Amino acid sequence: MKSLKTVVDQTPLRETEGSIDRETLFSAWEARLLIAILFGFLGIFFTRYVFLSPQEVDTFVEFLRGQIAWSPKALASVLFWKMLLSFAGWGAVGYVMSFNFPEVHLRKARVFVLGAYLFLIPTVLYVPSMSAEYIWDDDQEVSHNPTLRVNRTVSDVPVLQYTYGLWEIWTGGITNQFVASENDPWWVKALRPRLQAIEKAVWTKSELRAYPSADYFPLKSTLLWLEFRLFGDSPYGYHVVTILFHALNTVLLWRALVALRIPGAWVGALLFGIHPVHAESVAWISELKNTLSLAFLLWSFLSWIKWEETRSRRSLGASLALFLASMLCKTSVVMFPVALLIIAWWRTGLKDWWPSLKQIVTEKRIGTETGRTLVALVPYFLAAGALSRVTVWFQNTRAIGEEVIPIGDFWSRMAGAGLATWWYFFKAICPVKLTTIYPRFDINPPHWWQFLVFATVPVVLAVLFAEQKRWGRTPFLVAGFFVAFLFPVMGFFRMSYMRLTLVADHFQYLSDIAIVAAAGALIALGYRSQKWREVTILLTSAVVVWFSAYTWERSGVHLGPKTLWTDALKHNWNSWQAQNHMGAVIYAEYMKEWDNPKVRAEKLAMAHMHFKNAVELNPANPEVHNNYGLTLNAYGHWQEALKEFRRAVEIKGDVPAMRRNLAELLASRGMLTEALKEFRHLVEVDRMEMFRPVLVTLHFRLGQYAEVREECLKILKNDPNNVMARKYLDQVIDQQFKGPNW
Repeated sequence: MKSLKTVVDQTPLRETEGSIDRETLFSAWEARLLIAILFGFLGIFFTRYVFLSPQEVDTFVEFLRGQIAWSPKALASVLFWKMLLSFAGWGAVGYVMSFNFPEVHLRKARVFVLGAYLFLIPTVLYVPSMSAEYIWDDDQEVSHNPTLRVNRTVSDVPVLQYTYGLWEIWTGGITNQFVASENDPWWVKALRPRLQAIEKAVWTKSELRAYPSADYFPLKSTLLWLEFRLFGDSPYGYHVVTILFHALNTVLLWRALVALRIPGAWVGALLFGIHPVHAESVAWISELKNTLSLAFLLWSFLSWIKWEETRSRRSLGASLALFLASMLCKTSVVMFPVALLIIAWWRTGLKDWWPSLKQIVTEKRIGTETGRTLVALVPYFLAAGALSRVTVWFQNTRAIGEEVIPIGDFWSRMAGAGLATWWYFFKAICPVKLTTIYPRFDINPPHWWQFLVFATVPVVLAVLFAEQKRWGRTPFLVAGFFVAFLFPVMGFFRMSYMRLTLVADHFQYLSDIAIVAAAGALIALGYRSQKWREVTILLTSAVVVWFSAYTWERSGVHLGPKTLWTDALKHNWNSWQAQNHMGAVIYAEYMKEWDNPKVRAEKLAMAHMHFKNAVELNPANPEVHNNYGLTLNAYGHWQEALKEFRRAVEIKGDVPAMRRNLAELLASRGMLTEALKEFRHLVEVDRMEMFRPVLVTLHFRLGQYAEVREECLKILKNDPNNVMARKYLDQVIDQQFKGPNW
C-alpha cells in the first residue's frame, strides 16, 4: 500500500481530462442522479398545487422547517406518500431524459455535481434549526441590538437615521464620551476627537453616546444590519443565512483541498460540512462570525494559491483584502499567515529560507521564490497583529471590564492549553457527549500531570518535524495547522466566554479543517488499496451516517432556549450559566400562567430552584443575584429580595434593568428617598427618560415641590402636551399658596 506522502505527491493539482476519462461512467451517473433529484423537487413543487390541499401544503412546509418530527404516524400519512410518489415519479422522468444529454456535458458537469452535493447535504441537515428561536445572546446580536435599528434622535434626515447604526458599527462606539478613560490606548485617544467631530457634523443632533460594542467585528455586524432590513426581528432569515454560509464553506474547502492536491478532498469537505461539533457554529445566530469569516478566509486562500501559480499582483491583493475581510468578521483567523507559511513549507520545503531572508535584509532585493513568499506574507502578519491588538482591547475593556475571568495565572493557562488541545483533537475525531457549556478544567492551581499533558503538544510537533524525511511533511502540516488555529482560543488570552468554561464547540470550527482533510486523505488511501477498500467504504459510510444523525440532533437542540439549556444541564448540572438561563426560561413561563395557579406555582418553584443554584455556583455574578431576587420577591420575601437586588447593583452598576428592579422594590416598600436616588441614576446616567415621570411622582410624595416643578418643565420641553406633567404643575401651583417646601 502506498504511503500517504506518495499519494499526495502523485495527485494532480487540477482535475485533468485524463482523470475525468477514467471516471466517465461514474461522473455521468452522478450527473444523471442530480438531474433526477432536481426533477423530483420540481415535481413536488408542481404536485403541491395540483394534488395537495392548502392544509397539507402547510403541514409539509412545517415538516421541512423541522417543526414536525419524524414519526410512524407521519410516515403512514397520505401526505407523505403523495410527496414520495411525486418525487420518485418525476425523478424517474428526469433520469430517463438525461440520457439524451450529450456525454461531454455530463463529463463537464462532474465538478458542479460534486459541489452541489456538498452544498445541499449540510443545508438539509440543518433544516430543523431554520425554524429555531433566538437563543442565549442572540438578543444582544439582533433583537436588542440598538445599532441595527433606526435612531431618530441623531438627525431629522431619514437616511442619516438609518445609517447611524453603520457608523456605530464601524467606529466601535469609541465616540461615546461617557466610556472614555485615561487608560485607553493611544490610537483610541487619537481617533476619538476626530471621529466625534465627524459625528457631530453629519448627525447634528448626536449626543456622542454611540453604542459601545463588546467586540470589533464590523463586517459581520454590517451583514446583520442588512439582514435586519430584510428579516426584522424574525429569526428564520438569520438562521438560513448562517446555514447557507456553512454550506458554501463546505464547497470552498473542497476546492481549497483540491488546489493543494490533497487526496480525498471531497470526502474531507463532506466530513467538515456534516461534523456534529460544528452544529453550534451553524445553528447559533451569534456565531455567524464563524461561518462568515471562514468563507472569506477560504476565498483568500484560493487567491493565494492562484498567486503562487501565476505571481499575479491582482491575486495577491485580492487574497490580502479577503483576509482583512475575514479578520473584520472574527479575529480568531489571525493565525492564517502562520498557516500559509506552514503550507508553503509543506509544498516547497523552503530550504533556502535563511539565505533568502538574509538577501532581503542585507541586499534589499528578492532573488528567490522563497524570498517572494516571505515578502508577500509580511502585510498579512502586520494586519493580523494590528487587528489582534484592537480585538484584545475591546475584549478587555468592553466585554470583560472588571470581571474576573477564572483562567488563573500563566502556569494555570499553560496547563489548560494542553488539556484544551487534546480535548479539541478527540472531539474532532470522536464527537460524543457534545453540549453547550462543558465542565471547567481543574487548573487553579494546576496539577503536575497537566504540565506533562501540555508538554506533549510541542513534543509531538517537534517529532513530526524531525521525522519529515521518514514520514513526509504531511503529518506536521496537519498537526501544525490544527494547533496554530487553536492557539488564540487555548486559554492564554482572556476571553469573555471563558468566564463559563475553557473549551467550546465553536472554538474549533477552523482548526477542524486539518483533521477532516487528513481523514479524507486516509479514506482515499484506503479506497485505493484493494485489501482495505471494502473496510474503508463500510467505515466511511458508518461515520457519515453517524455524523449526519448527530448533527440533525444537535441542530434540534438549538431550536430554542428551553431545549438548549435542558441539554446543557443534562451534561453539566454545575454550570451556573445554564442554571441561570433555565431559570429565566421557566420564570418567563411563570409570568404567562395567570389562569392556572397550580402550574404557576410549580413554575415559580422550579425557577427559584435554578436561580438559587446559580447564586451558589457563582456568587460573584450580578445577574444571578438579580434573578434570584425576582423569585424571592414573588414569594413575598421582599427583604431578602432587596438584599439580592442591592448586591447585583453593587457588583455591576451599569445595567439599567438591575437598577430598575432595585428602584421599583424600594418605591413599593415606601423607601422613597432611596428609590429616588436609584431612579435619578437611571434618568441622568443611563439616559432613560421614560423614568422622569417617576421622579416627578416621588418628589411630589416627598413634598419636594420645587423639584417637581423642575422635572415637569423638563418633560414639557420635549412633550408640551404631556397630561401628567401639567397635572402635577397645577397641583404644585396650588401648593405655592399653602407654603410648605416652596
